[in-house]
Amino acid sequence: MFILELSSTKELNPLIVDFFRKKHTKEIVWKKELASSDVQSELVSKTVDSKLVIKYKIEIMYQRRFLRKLMNYLDDLGAPVGEAIYEAFCRLSSGVEEKFYHVFYPIFEIDKLESLSELNTVILKENVNIISQGTTGLITWQASQALAEWALKTSIEKKTILELGSGTGMAGLVVASSTSCGRYIFTDCHSDVLSLLTENVELNCDKPLEKVEPEKDLLFSGSIENCKVEIRKLDWDTSGVDDCEEIGSVDLIFASDVVYDKDLFEPLTKTIKLFLQNGTTAAIIAFTQRDESTVNSFREHLESMDLNIKWLETPKPNYLSWQILPIIHIIEVTL
Repeated sequence: MFILELSSTKELNPLIVDFFRKKHTKEIVWKKELASSDVQSELVSKTVDSKLVIKYKIEIMYQRRFLRKLMNYLDDLGAPVGEAIYEAFCRLSSGVEEKFYHVFYPIFEIDKLESLSELNTVILKENVNIISQGTTGLITWQASQALAEWALKTSIEKKTILELGSGTGMAGLVVASSTSCGRYIFTDCHSDVLSLLTENVELNCDKPLEKVEPEKDLLFSGSIENCKVEIRKLDWDTSGVDDCEEIGSVDLIFASDVVYDKDLFEPLTKTIKLFLQNGTTAAIIAFTQRDESTVNSFREHLESMDLNIKWLETPKPNYLSWQILPIIHIIEVTL
């Protein structure tokens, strides 16, 4: 968990949040206070020149777009562009885009922003490409943010949560750092995804990851706030009772953005039922409806396994920010 410092000039704080959330620059509402060179310097120091951004680079192309749009706004306002903006833009113009970059996920209630001086934020390393190294698990998808938002508004005190297909780890890191969850188990099976997931969990851990006794699929263990976190390899194709015994008691299953490939539905539903039969109360699954036939196929797989489906209300973005279209569904699956 990281701390994101805000400005004492309250009018700048929505701009700072927009920058760290990589809001489309066409949608940013700039402030007339930026006519002052001191205010410009303050904004630059809290965004592109902040210590966090220097250490954990945000996509350079976005940073340049942010400053270019700011300069265009100042031109329209008839205000001079300050030296701090020019210096930052020149520095970024010589930067080289990389395959991976960092994405910030500030966590706060949007209507309380004016009263805050700092924000908690998760920082993730993600790939610039939607599909890379044969997987889609190297970036964060919108349904994982909706699942995290749902968890932030739900009582999960001291519960043990097993996440299937954790990807970059965004949902779990938000839950572990910002709720009273007792134990969170990240799982995936793709080697490159597990490598990136481990890097992200370690980055956001409060304590160094503990050395653990060798187990077949337990990769790392550590803690975030008061929540114990683990990373395990779990292959849905080969999951069995041995996995349940090794992982131990699980209260809830979380999964997001796993409803896209019909070939995965059978092993996924088999794994969900396996844990439900071994004491897990329910599986909470968030997914984007890109294709109605795919959603129907997943529902049919669940029903064929004699699993019950309850459609839950998808929360509106409040603590986090994501695109609400295409439609995101959240379901509860039980025996």
